[in-house]
Amino acid sequence: MLWKRTLRGMSDLTKYDATKLRIGPSLPNAIAIALPLLVGTLTHHPLVGVGVSVGALVSAFSAMAGTSRKRLRTTLFVGAWMAFATFVGALFAFHTLATILLIVFSGFMAGLWTSVSPTAGQVAVLTTNALIIMSQAPQTPLHAAQSAISVLIGGVLQAMLSTGSEWFSREDTETTAVRNVYTVLSNYAKVHTRKADLAVAASLMDAGGALNDSFISKHRWEKLKVLLDLAELIRIDVVALIQIEKNIHNNPSLSQDLIPFIQARLTDVSVMLAFSAKFIRKTDGVADDGMMQEWRQGHNLQIPGLQTTGSDETRRDVLQLMHQLQSKIAQVADVLSSEVIDPAYVVSYSPRRSHLRQFQQMGKTLLANVTFHSTAFRHAIRLAFALAIAATIYRELPVLHRGYWLPLTTMIILKGDFFSTFTRGIGRIVGTFAGVIVASLLTIIPDSSHYLGITLIVVFAWAMYSVLNVNYVLFSFFVTSEIVVLMSFFESGAPGVTITARVLNTLLGSLLAIVVYLIWPTWQRQNVAGTLASLLDSVAVYFRSVATRTPESLTEVESARKHMRTERTNAVSVVDQFLREPVEQILDVHAVTGVLTAVHRFTDTLLALEARVDVHGPLLSQPDIAAWVDRIEHIIKDMEAAVKDETTSISPDIIQWLNETQEFVNQIPSPFIQLQFVRMQENLGTMARMLPLNQHYEAGTIGAREGGMGM
Repeated sequence: MLWKRTLRGMSDLTKYDATKLRIGPSLPNAIAIALPLLVGTLTHHPLVGVGVSVGALVSAFSAMAGTSRKRLRTTLFVGAWMAFATFVGALFAFHTLATILLIVFSGFMAGLWTSVSPTAGQVAVLTTNALIIMSQAPQTPLHAAQSAISVLIGGVLQAMLSTGSEWFSREDTETTAVRNVYTVLSNYAKVHTRKADLAVAASLMDAGGALNDSFISKHRWEKLKVLLDLAELIRIDVVALIQIEKNIHNNPSLSQDLIPFIQARLTDVSVMLAFSAKFIRKTDGVADDGMMQEWRQGHNLQIPGLQTTGSDETRRDVLQLMHQLQSKIAQVADVLSSEVIDPAYVVSYSPRRSHLRQFQQMGKTLLANVTFHSTAFRHAIRLAFALAIAATIYRELPVLHRGYWLPLTTMIILKGDFFSTFTRGIGRIVGTFAGVIVASLLTIIPDSSHYLGITLIVVFAWAMYSVLNVNYVLFSFFVTSEIVVLMSFFESGAPGVTITARVLNTLLGSLLAIVVYLIWPTWQRQNVAGTLASLLDSVAVYFRSVATRTPESLTEVESARKHMRTERTNAVSVVDQFLREPVEQILDVHAVTGVLTAVHRFTDTLLALEARVDVHGPLLSQPDIAAWVDRIEHIIKDMEAAVKDETTSISPDIIQWLNETQEFVNQIPSPFIQLQFVRMQENLGTMARMLPLNQHYEAGTIGAREGGMGM
């Protein structure tokens, strides 16, 4: 079993995602690296050009994703920190102990910064890499300052080219993100699988983040924000329809003729959403009136005929949802075909968040993670320990030619989880070895004018940035080749010796990273319980907000829904990594996946309930339902505590209560509300049967899983 998991993880080395190939956007990044080298060569100052190119090379990694505003800010930030690291590294390179301590401290902070965000962790890693590279070239204070300025100029140049190119592009990140929401939502309406549902949730998060950090004009921002809000509302109605379809399918007493009707209407919705996505574009122009009119006429939701097929509550719920969808899709068409946003759609213009508040939050997050309970803190200590060994070998063994490649490789490979360290680490090793050998052989070719080297740098850089998210082995090959060729501008030595040194140091750095991880591993199983508990906490908040929903509390409901979505996406990622780990799991895999699946279904039911609770009135207006809601909320909190503890089962009293309230739920007059309550109780029953998460529980606690609700 363990070997199968390991081999399954290794298969990721050959996987690639061609949809993430970014050939066009990567060209400005490559030009920013080659341009300083060309200017330096023509002006007979190649080393100055190399310094600027290094700054541009490393800064570009922070310009791979996000809006132009985010990329500009992050790239300049990386450039500044790179310049500081360059100055310090070159200045203290004369002092072995100081150099080792600086590398260790920088590595520790790089590990700790991963607790803030992936971007923050990336900035810290790039800064440490710059420190390691410059520590092998001692310089006077004046020359160190000049090198730092060169690196800073490279960062500024990269920021200007990478963000400036978007002004001339037909696309921008914000528009692409909102269009993607409609594309994946169209797919979900058509196939409504769990994978499609998660894709919608992820796209909504991406689009929301893009609009919260944007430079685009107020007019375009408001238009995209209205479209995003409408997509969120359409998704809720689509989820509600899908839930009704499933409920009818599982209940033969309900009108089965509604199933093909709902399926046909969902197909219509899918077509219209896909059509809408085509009109979401960067230009401030409007969609062609003729095409929009044709769309309205050819893809109208056919709902009137449903009125004559019956008068039961389920039919009225379906009809109401179809009217809601028709209205919202018509609003989408109205926004797309109008040059000026109707005042009725006006939203609060807030595309930029406070930097001061962000820095304050970063500081709080860092301090909160200075504890051995934090995965990031443990990784930071492990990384510092590994770099202490690598840097000591590099500095204290002068016979180790090109020794800085040892700590550099260790820094790149050692990550905070098994999947990144081993699976992707093997990819780095394979790509790095191939890159070192191929690029080193290419540098043997006589090139006194440096034009061949500049050409290779452009090609490797362009390829490196293009395949960054396509395949990690390919990326590792191109990034290593790029560094080798770039370093050849000021490194000298026999080709055979140079190749051997790089390969040897890469091998030593890789082995060191893997051995250190094996000595003190971090398994995602340590995070599963906490992550699922956080998810259940967000579900409880969302449940309460939906149950108490009023026209005045819509903002609160939306905030709770978005927080729940973020926690759910995080839980899926953690559990996925947990399932890949090649160790004998202490937690019951079936229990973990069972709880997560039940939570998925519970949140889907809440989305469906949110779509209709305003029609049926506040749930708490009826005392019996209010008491039921309070009890369900307490049960969710009990589930949270049991999940967090890992060894605790749910009390049999809770199971008994869920069974006894079935009769009460069956008496609720609204079939729609009744079905949603039934589904929520079923999902809670499933969670109860799955607990405790730890499979090594005492025999006396097994009753909750074996007995209870037969759902």
